[in-house]
Amino acid sequence: LSVVRRAGVGVGAATASTVTLRVADLVTLAGLGAAAGGTVLWSLAGPWFAVALVLAATAGGLAWWWLHRAVKGGAEVRTPSAVVLAATGSAWLLEAFLVMEGARLVGLPIGYQHALLVTAATVCSQLAAVAPSGLGTFEAAGTATFVALGYGAAEGLAATVVVHAISTGYSLLAGGSAVLWPSPSLAGRLRLRRVEASPGPPVLPGEG
Repeated sequence: LSVVRRAGVGVGAATASTVTLRVADLVTLAGLGAAAGGTVLWSLAGPWFAVALVLAATAGGLAWWWLHRAVKGGAEVRTPSAVVLAATGSAWLLEAFLVMEGARLVGLPIGYQHALLVTAATVCSQLAAVAPSGLGTFEAAGTATFVALGYGAAEGLAATVVVHAISTGYSLLAGGSAVLWPSPSLAGRLRLRRVEASPGPPVLPGEG
């Protein structure tokens, strides 16, 4: 909606771009999680982990094809570059620091590798989320990952709740500002469009 309203991009091209970036996001995160502890992820999800990756990659491939067609058709969008993908990976590497510090706030000192694994599990699990912000799904995946890593369930749940609260808080803060800035505001969708006063009939010479 933001891209369509503010940049004048068509709905189809904007959707293809969004899906492509989201799938690239999840595949990158799953790869980082597998590198940090693939055996733990497999113990949590089993073959479904591989199935989810295949489905995500298939959806990403279709979205990429759709986006490529939109670009060739003249749509004002671009296919993601290597720089974009590198930035995606960097964002999740930084997110793991949030998980690590959030766990320490509840007295659960964990290392960076475990924090990265929890990040991968919680975010990827939101593919199956139903509630807003993945509420419940995020906590279940995070707690299960902490338990698989040898931590207590209560401590793992507390850490996951804290992390989810912090990440949701700054997302709402950034997203809330994006509703109003940059112009035009997305808030315009919540009210009727302004109707300009129609000009009166032209006055012809000799009338009146």
